[in-house]
Amino acid sequence: MNYIGTRSGRWLVIGEPKKKMYAHDIGTKCRCDCGTERIVAIRRILNGDTKSCGCAANEAAANKNRKHGQYKTKFYAVWRTMKERCHNPNHCGYSRYGDRGIYVCDRWQLFENFRDDNQAQYKNGLTLDRINNDGPYSPENCRWVTPAEQATNRSNNVILEFNGERLTVSQWARKIGVQEITLRKRIRAGWAVDVALTKSIRRYN
Repeated sequence: MNYIGTRSGRWLVIGEPKKKMYAHDIGTKCRCDCGTERIVAIRRILNGDTKSCGCAANEAAANKNRKHGQYKTKFYAVWRTMKERCHNPNHCGYSRYGDRGIYVCDRWQLFENFRDDNQAQYKNGLTLDRINNDGPYSPENCRWVTPAEQATNRSNNVILEFNGERLTVSQWARKIGVQEITLRKRIRAGWAVDVALTKSIRRYN
């Protein structure tokens, strides 16, 4: 039987089957529409098991990336990392996110939605922060902040309230002009908050 001219997707048979291949298949010379020539099992051509040399899949992936054009940007990496640490048990950060019940909302499962909601606020150097540290990644619970601002919102931060003001230990240390380690030692030693924040360093030493 003459198979020359037979097509399977982008493959075009240009030679008669004659080359023995694995599993007793017989190969035939084929040319892909992109110009690549290769020996392909005639069985795969006739069954439609192969449609191209691989160029079709590569083009599909490239077209998908071109839709938003941000595949290699830091902004895209933020979205990808956010999803990984919430939904991939193999991610190094999963124990602090997904395992604690932190999840990405349905809307942000799609990058284009995440981009539309956040790109206007995003700048290099900013990080995505959850307002409620135990809440999800969602438009209502996220903001863009500096790394220093995000550090004040960590789940292991100690919040001290004094004179109607609530700040972390590190924030109070900067505000009253003492070393953070000094203030932490006072709190761990059981000092009252007002004493820990107002007693001078000289008298303490």
